[in-house]
Amino acid sequence: MKSYSALIQLKGSPHNQVRKDELSAAELLILAEIHQGEQAVLKEVKETGTLRRVKDPTGERTHKWDMDQERAWLIRTYGKDNFARVFPSQFTPLPQEYTGPLHGQDVLSEDELPLEGDGLPAILQPKKGAKPQAAALT
Repeated sequence: MKSYSALIQLKGSPHNQVRKDELSAAELLILAEIHQGEQAVLKEVKETGTLRRVKDPTGERTHKWDMDQERAWLIRTYGKDNFARVFPSQFTPLPQEYTGPLHGQDVLSEDELPLEGDGLPAILQPKKGAKPQAAALT
């Protein structure tokens, strides 16, 4: 299971941020749910290696974590209700990887998409030289 660090904006506020390390993909999703949405809350998400939550007597994180341990830890840490809002069934698998944007990747909102002549985002523009096609009626 991969480990991440992230800057969490509490309730989406850029004025109230906390850096967290040793986060699982499932924990990132729960934090996003608690604090009002993935795009508004999770900033500077970086993969940091393999998740190791258990420390040995020297304080080093040495023990790899499995899904059952992670599920129990998340419920204990964030509460059963918060956990169930993201993972409604006890059989819902926890994600192994975070698939949202990682720090350094460009993410554009709908409002930030570059617009062309028709006011449509460039990605929706017809290819130059393409002839317009009429919809077929059947």
